[in-house]
Amino acid sequence: MVKKGMLESIENLKATLKECKKALRDFESGKSPMSYRVFLRSLWRDYDEKDVKIRHDGPLDAAVKAAENKFRRVNHRSDVQASYSVCIIVNNLVVYQVPDKMVEKVKERA
Repeated sequence: MVKKGMLESIENLKATLKECKKALRDFESGKSPMSYRVFLRSLWRDYDEKDVKIRHDGPLDAAVKAAENKFRRVNHRSDVQASYSVCIIVNNLVVYQVPDKMVEKVKERA
């Protein structure tokens, strides 16, 4: 019974690994849209500003822009004063935290 459970767990991990490898190829090629979770933590949350979390399918720059637009709308601001956290999602699992430097480059292009 334990062996069967462990073998099933191994098969599930193999399937997840296969999907992660495909996601990496898609990300590197830019051919297939990725699924991102973007979290903007307001620097003014102690003064009742709201944080924003979105899930976005598409390019990274569009995901960041969508989160920023929502942040501005929710907090009635013309700018975004927040810390950014961006993850790639595969099969509803957070797979990879996008490096801050990469997010900064996307923000600079906007």
